[in-house]
Amino acid sequence: MHVSSFTSLPAFTRWRIVIMLMVFAGLAHFNRVGISVAGDEVFIPEVGISEKRMGWVYVTFLIVYTIGMLPGGWLIDRMGAAKSLTLLGLSMGTFVALAGALGWITNTPTSLWLGLLVIRGIAGLCNSPLHPGAAHVVSDLMPPRWRATANGMVTAGALIGIAFCYPVFGWLMDKVTWPWAFVHCGGILVAYGLVWRMFAQPSLPGPEPIPADQRSSVDANEGWLLLRQRNLWLLGLSYAAFGYFQYLFFYWMGHYFKDVLHVPNIEARQASFCIMLAQGAGMAIGGFSTDGICKLLGATWGRRSIVLCGMCLAAAFGLKGVSVTDQGSI
Repeated sequence: MHVSSFTSLPAFTRWRIVIMLMVFAGLAHFNRVGISVAGDEVFIPEVGISEKRMGWVYVTFLIVYTIGMLPGGWLIDRMGAAKSLTLLGLSMGTFVALAGALGWITNTPTSLWLGLLVIRGIAGLCNSPLHPGAAHVVSDLMPPRWRATANGMVTAGALIGIAFCYPVFGWLMDKVTWPWAFVHCGGILVAYGLVWRMFAQPSLPGPEPIPADQRSSVDANEGWLLLRQRNLWLLGLSYAAFGYFQYLFFYWMGHYFKDVLHVPNIEARQASFCIMLAQGAGMAIGGFSTDGICKLLGATWGRRSIVLCGMCLAAAFGLKGVSVTDQGSI
């Protein structure tokens, strides 16, 4: 097993990198979810793209993103997490900006929809190293007693980015039009990729080299061992179940407020902001609580108890939420 030397870094440096990962996750998710804000306020009501077609734009990103997880993980293992995250910032930001540039080329429903399918699909592939790469850095960077807290902070950063996406991206569209909003936000992600390259990547060593004569046999053996891990499959199914639930909020919450509950745009943005901010707080609290409970119950049952409790509460409150039928009950 590879023993990391990251923990030899000063504590301040390690936590600084965790905070930079939070910002990275926030900007990446801001740019990921901005398409749904534009969909709710421009593409569906003004351009005339149907809800079903807009749903395909969202799901194309997610399908390619999911398929890209395996090659993304392979890239991280070969290139290193730090370099992979730099590549993510540069490539994802570029394709977000291209989504805006598409609006200068065409504004007809069919051509815009087809262009968004292609651009968002490639953006999904570019985005795939984000969470595996961030988790890889945290795993090597932090001692075991602080890993859940650090991972919770990074995931909280993602939710904070989504929370600010609704009011900020909406405000940008109001001020500079939707194409420029995409261009500005994509450019900021590209710039942050360069900031990460200059201030974080030099502190993080690359992947552990494997001798050439052992590389193929090591890869094959480790790959088969992973596929035979029952807990890995169960964890993947848990992610799928929770991800399906959570992404309903990411992509359709604004539409639900405006077109089902008939909430005005500004109030809908504020409601979406508050819900995502609450999720972000829950991520940070959940990570910190996991480390605390693991000290009492051990790593296995400490982690399981947080997951079981969280998913049950999410289902209960989700059912309560969909029973709301009018704006006054929000």
